[in-house]
Amino acid sequence: VSSSPTLTPAPTNDDDPFNWNPTDDDDPFSWNPFSWPAPAPPCEGNTPGWVDSFGDGCWYYEMFDAPGCPEEGDLYVGLMGTAREHCCYCWMDVPTSAPTISSSPTLTPAPTEPVLCQGSTPNFKDSFGDGCDWYESSDEPGCPHHGNDYEGVMGVANDHCCYCKMSSSPTQTPPDIGDYEFKGHGFCTSDDDPFDDGLFGFRIRQAEASTLEECAMACADEHSNDPLFRGVTWMDPYVCFCLKGWEGEESGASGITGVIDLFLDDMICYAFTPESTES
Repeated sequence: VSSSPTLTPAPTNDDDPFNWNPTDDDDPFSWNPFSWPAPAPPCEGNTPGWVDSFGDGCWYYEMFDAPGCPEEGDLYVGLMGTAREHCCYCWMDVPTSAPTISSSPTLTPAPTEPVLCQGSTPNFKDSFGDGCDWYESSDEPGCPHHGNDYEGVMGVANDHCCYCKMSSSPTQTPPDIGDYEFKGHGFCTSDDDPFDDGLFGFRIRQAEASTLEECAMACADEHSNDPLFRGVTWMDPYVCFCLKGWEGEESGASGITGVIDLFLDDMICYAFTPESTES
């Protein structure tokens, strides 16, 4: 056994990372991606050695233009002329172009509201600045609820809107409810309203009910013996108000005499009128 260690040979120049002497083939600055072998041409007849003003041959047009070279065939004129004159690819038939798509598409106008009738006064406005279209969307034909309201400089809708001159929808007969009298569609009000606001002239107690009849019965069951009980306002669906007068009022004061329109056609008012108080 040798007592001398085996020595590793010194690296050659090829293995020395600090003594790298690249050849031309290894020079990263001499790399040219366009020096790769060009694919087989799609046609025959190119002028041998032709290049454009950028030094590109017919292969460039085959890669970056459509057959017939409609985009660049007449550009980049070099010493030998244009691609259209020397590249068979640029002599091929130009395919039919796809339909042009506008960058600004034509917008379909929004559908207009259907015209319900004709003959309205042009530019009619009520006291709130609303025109006949408001009555068409907020009232029934004939405008039974709002046609004579909101009189402006031009008058009321009943005089100017054809919709308000149409035949009114048939009015549903309110049901007869024992011990109650129908007063109208809206929130119950009183001529003797102590607050003179036509709305809060009553103390309001809410009862659970799913129909008008159940509302009237629930309020009567709870308050019929109270001399301050005045009646009910029912708002469909499922809202029942029992109405009572204020403490200290005389019996019969602040009775329900009418309704106030709150733009809610599903409100209905009944005054409590038991037979014992009518005699």
